[in-house]
Amino acid sequence: MDLMERIADCATQGMMCSQMVAMFTLETLGIENKELIRSLYGLGGGVALTKHTCGCMTGGCCAISYFTGKAGGDEKEDLRHKEALDEYMEWFKTVNTEKYGGWLCRDIISDDWNNMYERCDELIAESYQKIMEILTEKGIVEL
Repeated sequence: MDLMERIADCATQGMMCSQMVAMFTLETLGIENKELIRSLYGLGGGVALTKHTCGCMTGGCCAISYFTGKAGGDEKEDLRHKEALDEYMEWFKTVNTEKYGGWLCRDIISDDWNNMYERCDELIAESYQKIMEILTEKGIVEL
């Protein structure tokens, strides 16, 4: 099954964009974390279905932070954390502002849920691919 077919399949199962972006990233690296993926459900539809910040953006930041963030205590943040997030955010904002006039969920879907599958599937794929590019080029993960 190719990536676009996988996205369509996950969408028919009710998964959110935020979940798919992170899940595909983790799966590529042989990691399964259902609890994390479940927790990202609330970020879908522009955070709690409010059409605000796109779930591909928030889920993507969570996917990057899975490898570079810190969990508290004496754990150290990866020094590449901010740079990786900044690169992803800049890419995301630029691409979607050029295509849709903005980077919020409501901009991407032109404030109409009917546009979701037509536009979001492609954005999920592009976001996942950009995250993998950032993680590998910065030496954060190896394939």
